[in-house]
Amino acid sequence: MPILSGVPSSFFLPAGLFGIAGVAAALWFFRRPSSQAEPEDRRSEPRIEAPPSCAVLSVDGTPYPLKNWSTTGFLAEPYEGNLAVGQRCLVNIHVRQEPFDIAFAAEVVIVRKEAGALAGRFTFLPTDGKGQIEAYFAYFGQMG
Repeated sequence: MPILSGVPSSFFLPAGLFGIAGVAAALWFFRRPSSQAEPEDRRSEPRIEAPPSCAVLSVDGTPYPLKNWSTTGFLAEPYEGNLAVGQRCLVNIHVRQEPFDIAFAAEVVIVRKEAGALAGRFTFLPTDGKGQIEAYFAYFGQMG
């Protein structure tokens, strides 16, 4: 009795497990992400790049240039410290860009460390720190 119209069931039987394994391998191959695909940007908040001399992230008293930041996190680059992905720590952020002078401490979790860069997500951001960031973004967002 044919499985598909016009194709006898004996057509599928000789393949046996190889046929099932072959189908599974093909599905795996076509579902895996391409190595040439662009990485997905998972950021939920807009980021602003501050001029290099204006923004600093300090970890244990060591300053690193703050490349960009938002109300949810930051990217410091270059970074040569010992923090690891998943580690929680306290950082100090200081952005001095006319007309702003923003400084606050925040608790963060490190979400990415690669090629001399460190990215973190704020786990605790003081209310006044978040308000200062929002005011900064409102001001510089109008200019950009």
